[in-house]
Amino acid sequence: MGFLKKLFSTTPEALGDSGVYLYVKCTNCDDVVRLRLEPKYELVSDQSGYISNKIVVDSRCYQRMSAAFHFNQRQQLESAEIDGGELVSEADYKAAQSGSSGSTPV
Repeated sequence: MGFLKKLFSTTPEALGDSGVYLYVKCTNCDDVVRLRLEPKYELVSDQSGYISNKIVVDSRCYQRMSAAFHFNQRQQLESAEIDGGELVSEADYKAAQSGSSGSTPV
């Protein structure tokens, strides 16, 4: 029974989610995008740790944001370079989601 509960649960913790969640804010329209990286497959080893290159597209103005995320040897985020966006916190993401829940862009 516990297996089925875990299988149909919507929380990442219940599924054993090992993903790294990052939040990127578009500098053009202020939309915040949640990005999930799977460390096993999306972090590439480099001289000082790991790197992940992504193209992030928001759902409001559809601007393409080129991003490079740099991680240390323990796969902890060290820095981010985002062209057309900026790294923000999970709290900023949640605030943006609650503020935009009633409005839909046309």
